[in-house]
Amino acid sequence: MPNEQEPDPRHVLAGRLRELLTAADVKRAAIAREATSRLRASAAAPGQGPGPASASRSAPQEITEQRISDWCKGKHLPARKESLLAVVRVALRLAHGPAGEAQLKSWSQLYDTAVQANRDRHTPAPPSQDEQRPPDADTVAQADPLRLGVHPALGAEPAATPSEARLPDYLTRPHDDLLRATLARAADPADGRSVLVVLTGDSSVGKTRALWEAVHEVAPGHWRLLAPADAADLHTLLQDEGVAPDTVLWLNEMQRHLDGDAGAAAARALERVLATVPRVMAVGAMWTWPYWHAFTTQGGFPDGVAAARTLLTGPHTHRIEVPDRLDDGQRRELARKNRHHADGADQRLISALAAGSDDGRVIQHLTGGPALLDAFRHGGLFTPVEQALITALLDARRMGRLAPVPAEFLVAAADGYLSPWERPADPGAFAVALEDLTRGHRADGTPTSVRRALTALTARREHAGGPADFEPNDYLQQHAFRERRYRIPPGSFWTAATRPGSSVAGSLAYAAEAHGLSRHAARLRKHAAAAGDTLSAAELLMQLQRLHPDDVRPAVWVTTRPTMIEPYFLGRIIDALTKAGGRRQAAVLAEYAAAHTDVTDPSSVSYVLEALHQADAREAIDTLLARDPAGHVRADSPGDLARLLGVLAGLSAERQVDGLAERAGRIETERLFGQEQWGLESLLRTLHDVGAQQQVHDLADRIVANADAYPIGRFLHESLRKAGAERQAAALATRFKDASPLPADFWPALLASGPERTDEDTAPTDPDDPEVLAESIRDALLAIRWMGGDPQLLTALLAGDPAARVSLEDPGKVAGLLRTLLDAGAGPQAEALAHRAAAQLGLRTSTYFIHERAMGTDQLLSAMDAAGLDGPARVLTDRLPDAGLFHLYLRRGDHAHRFRFGRDPEDGTPAPAWDWSDVSGQ
Repeated sequence: MPNEQEPDPRHVLAGRLRELLTAADVKRAAIAREATSRLRASAAAPGQGPGPASASRSAPQEITEQRISDWCKGKHLPARKESLLAVVRVALRLAHGPAGEAQLKSWSQLYDTAVQANRDRHTPAPPSQDEQRPPDADTVAQADPLRLGVHPALGAEPAATPSEARLPDYLTRPHDDLLRATLARAADPADGRSVLVVLTGDSSVGKTRALWEAVHEVAPGHWRLLAPADAADLHTLLQDEGVAPDTVLWLNEMQRHLDGDAGAAAARALERVLATVPRVMAVGAMWTWPYWHAFTTQGGFPDGVAAARTLLTGPHTHRIEVPDRLDDGQRRELARKNRHHADGADQRLISALAAGSDDGRVIQHLTGGPALLDAFRHGGLFTPVEQALITALLDARRMGRLAPVPAEFLVAAADGYLSPWERPADPGAFAVALEDLTRGHRADGTPTSVRRALTALTARREHAGGPADFEPNDYLQQHAFRERRYRIPPGSFWTAATRPGSSVAGSLAYAAEAHGLSRHAARLRKHAAAAGDTLSAAELLMQLQRLHPDDVRPAVWVTTRPTMIEPYFLGRIIDALTKAGGRRQAAVLAEYAAAHTDVTDPSSVSYVLEALHQADAREAIDTLLARDPAGHVRADSPGDLARLLGVLAGLSAERQVDGLAERAGRIETERLFGQEQWGLESLLRTLHDVGAQQQVHDLADRIVANADAYPIGRFLHESLRKAGAERQAAALATRFKDASPLPADFWPALLASGPERTDEDTAPTDPDDPEVLAESIRDALLAIRWMGGDPQLLTALLAGDPAARVSLEDPGKVAGLLRTLLDAGAGPQAEALAHRAAAQLGLRTSTYFIHERAMGTDQLLSAMDAAGLDGPARVLTDRLPDAGLFHLYLRRGDHAHRFRFGRDPEDGTPAPAWDWSDVSGQ
């Protein structure tokens, strides 16, 4: 009988199948149909027909979407191995390319092990982590706030009275009013527009509690409440089980639901649900920095957050900022409510109000975060081994690992954080320390937690008895981001990520390169690519191409694994291969892409055709066109269809253009909302450009007929006119003028509302904001130079050297103020600001925030250079590598030549030359 502490093979099989189907990113109904067809075709193949050998066989099992979902949830095992392998073959092809024999053998062994475990135990598979996930009940009225992530308030001792066991009194603040008003629209039967509300702010400021209080007050108690754990869980929920009206979608710690390939798929699916399903209330929370900025900032390549950014900045999403402290009036009101509570005053609130009397951080003190941070900073609670494990976990999150971190990585990485005299004699001491940190005390009873309740890390398991992955306390994590911002993890950290079986390599590679650890970055990408990470494969090839443009060995290695390459990167990769002389490899990759691109996805077909055209791969283009993408692509996104239609026209593929235009002219318009207006405009324009005027008129007629279904349709009037659909344009204009189904004040209100406003927008002007000071100086200069203003305006404004007090958190704003001071003739103040910024500028290092931070820092260095402030520029430049801005460092002086191969992680000196042999071990 298997050891009860080992992972249940039945849950392992279910988990692996969920991961594979998420990677395939195709509806399970489609996979079920194709898998059933394969089984039937196999049964009817020669040698499998009627006769003695097959007479005892029953007909192939029909595979349904529900059956696959049951397998994924661990409800039961597939009745036949052939059924499972049929699904696996289809999913592997969609996710990674044709299945190899080794892959199928691995799945076969996994199935056999699960079946044997079922026989040994003679019991149904125990409930999986997924089935135990909160809430136990699926309605708002029955949900448990603590299990949904609301932080409990910690007392000095375990709760002894009813007042100590309950959630503390809740104080409604302005952001609560805005949150509830926004959610109320989704709950209103007369309105019912689905919405996603995201609360942002620091850790432990009350975001999750605010969501709970709002949902509990606004959503009817009978509404379903669904709480997916992560991106894969959310994608499965949205794609396969579906989300019906009258549902609350609970997305606390929302960065987990948007991370990686599964996060991109989940974001696209959620956007579709919000646009097409009424009365859905999606609520989420994340930190403003780094997560909100990371998911909404433009400019990254590869742009791994495009889908998340589209969702978070789209028409269905409302962001509301939660303040990090209570003002004097709010503290007084909370104290008054506590004194008059029916169950008596809550001592936890009294203590928290006293602790937060100076800084207003009452909520943080309620959850115990500051006490835990103090223990981490100053010692006394954790042993050196425990401290090393916590620090390694915090660094993994800081360096880009959003998902929970495996124990094996932490144990291997932590050794480098210890001095020789701190390292334990017993190698098992690290595993014991992890267990002690998780449960909150050691074997001898001494605590590893704050107030016997709050631990520095939390273990997560996919199923009972399975291996644990770990997450840090969020308050500790956020402050560690700031305090360790210039610390580069030791060599053991990076080496641990490339150990056999490691799953963290791909998420850390970008951070390694951003800090100048180029060879580590290449090794991490190679390790991740070998495990099937397509993004890492593309980045590896581009990194090596820059260093050794004539070395085709990396390209050969990648092209032997062509399933790694995503369509998005094909243009860059094929072009790089061609320039490096690797035309044979480019041709192999081109032919593979042509033969295996998903012809149901218009976006992928467009990417691949453009890449093949750029490489002049005519044969590959013909191969792909012969698969008739125009007849197979999904016709549900007008923007994607417009792009593909344009690409086909550019290739003179007339038959494909005609076929796709015919389908595009019949695209549904009834359920197109929000951003799809731009897609419709683009499709109308492209149809007109390719001469498909009949399809323009067909589409225009349906736009007019269904204009009431989407108010934004009014703005399509001009597009219809430009596409030559004058009659429909006139009809649309008349329809909205005379028979609009919307309230009379809808359009004026929409036009007057402007950009979404948050608490941040309405906050008082910050006198320490460098942008505010710069604007004041510019206004004074304008008044003096062009309006005859009194020069004393500027003198008075600059009196007392206000630039000496401005915040240095945003380098772009500091750059603007520096230029403005120089323009105003305040040279001494400008120079003083430059010196202060060079030494103290907030170069917060996080891979999530790197593009925005890099842009502002580059602007500041340029302003210093233009002003001849060489000293401050040198000081700031020297800080760049440790801040994760190594690419800016390479632009300065002769650094690009000296540090061509990166730098040493220990002493920062230029790294010796290295090439593919050092990465691959060949």
